Amino acid sequence: MSLRALATTVFAAGCGLMVGCGTPIERDCSSADTSAAEALPESLSQTGLYADIAADVVVDAAHEFEPRFPLWTDGADKRRWLLLPDGGQVDTSDPAEWVFPVGTKLFKEFALHGVRLETRLTTRTEGGWTAVSYVWSDGGADAARQLDAAPDVADTPHDVPSAAECLACHAGRGNFTLGFSATQLQPQTRADLHDAGVLSDAVEGEIDLPPTALAGLGVLHGNCSHCHNAHRDDQPQATTCFAPNAGEDDDEPVDFTLPHGLASVDDAPVLQTARWLLDGGADSEVIARMSERNTSAFNPSMPPLGTENVHQEGLAAVEAFLSELPAQER
Repeated sequence: MSLRALATTVFAAGCGLMVGCGTPIERDCSSADTSAAEALPESLSQTGLYADIAADVVVDAAHEFEPRFPLWTDGADKRRWLLLPDGGQVDTSDPAEWVFPVGTKLFKEFALHGVRLETRLTTRTEGGWTAVSYVWSDGGADAARQLDAAPDVADTPHDVPSAAECLACHAGRGNFTLGFSATQLQPQTRADLHDAGVLSDAVEGEIDLPPTALAGLGVLHGNCSHCHNAHRDDQPQATTCFAPNAGEDDDEPVDFTLPHGLASVDDAPVLQTARWLLDGGADSEVIARMSERNTSAFNPSMPPLGTENVHQEGLAAVEAFLSELPAQER
């Protein structure tokens, strides 16, 4: 049994990033409204991504992209596409809050050893964003909609999340997309997409940080900020099943966001909202949660889903970043 399969039963409770947690907090996502996901096509071939699914040919209108700070999923190979509705354009007039038109679809394919396992779809409907996974059949002829969690697909350690868990992670961000933003796309990629008419406005400026700080904050942004950010509870579709902003002061939620245009390490939101989690360098609370994989309801590892192996490169990047921070009392 995989760690995720075991965690399905043990992780009925948890306490997120919280020092000295003595009482488990409910981690049940069953209350999330998945009705919109249930209305999505039953087969991946019906979603509009593929011109020829058997030949692995996507439609010309799909834009393949890669975030520079990807979520760690145990080294799975991933491909990602953006598919806009006809005539659609991403409103990038506000670099911090991109607005996607109704009908936007983003796809993320997971594979191990050349075998496709699942493709996740997030899409904006008239009622808001929703998401679901499609599990590939043996031989890769098509993939079927999977509303419930599915551990160890295709006899691998890879676990497919439920539609409710997709909502729990993605709904903490206003645009729901996580990997397609001013922060996540390289400057040349943004420029190319603007030239192609995908982005309404050219996004100027860039994150201007030392390489070690950029790498460490990037890992935290890509793996933590979708749950741990200052505005999660303000999002209309946000769920609370992971109690993401538990901390020393509920009025100051933990924020691991790496803003586009950040020019000073001292201004990083994590240093403003969660410096107490970072103190201690290699002994910090963040490093402790990243350094293990467990099913403890009182001391959950981070990220809590989709991973059974420690991301050693990411861990090293965060440790290097912390080693350069000046010591500071909590």
